[in-house]
Amino acid sequence: MRRWKKGLLISFLILTTIFSLTYALRMGENAVRLPIGTKIETAGEITRFILPDGVLELIGLAGQLGVRAYNKEGALLYSGKQARLFSVVPVQKLLNQDTSTDDLIFVQFKGLSPQPDPPGKSILIPKGAKIERTKQGSLLFLLANGSKIEIRGQKASQTGIVGDPGLKGECRLYDQRGKLLFSRGQGAICRLIPIQSLRSKVAIDDDIAWAQFTLEPGAR
Repeated sequence: MRRWKKGLLISFLILTTIFSLTYALRMGENAVRLPIGTKIETAGEITRFILPDGVLELIGLAGQLGVRAYNKEGALLYSGKQARLFSVVPVQKLLNQDTSTDDLIFVQFKGLSPQPDPPGKSILIPKGAKIERTKQGSLLFLLANGSKIEIRGQKASQTGIVGDPGLKGECRLYDQRGKLLFSRGQGAICRLIPIQSLRSKVAIDDDIAWAQFTLEPGAR
């Protein structure tokens, strides 16, 4: 009986993942997964990502970007703002670095989607932050203002898909005196991707990327 239930659960997760990858532009979602091989087109300040069920447009050349999503027929599905691009960083890569080579963020995942940062609990690790490793095997980022960010429990990951052990990490922020300010769980360290670094490519070719944004009022 247990084996039957386990098999049913695995089948459900596989089908859910396939559905998510095939239908990326779902109503009400605030994040879109951009798999390796996603074709990229540009026109002026617009960067287009060609997906199986439509097109995702990001508007702007830097900073937080505007968003428009269209179905295959060209009808507008929804629009958004404050978009950011990121990819999950394999933790083994960070273990081999003494400083961060990119701007990093901590992203929580629920189901098959990254979640918005809770108010007042955004985590940003700027490029150049010193990296140390604790005796317990955690990663410790030392910021210029004296505060520290500890990452616990994030295992090797390259997929960015829920269920991957790399999305089970915990992030803790400490002040200059070592006092714990807050913690966040069920997430992973991610690398912010500048839109300009993708505009020169014909397709996403290295890491699975996510576009996360805030839906405009009225978007379903």
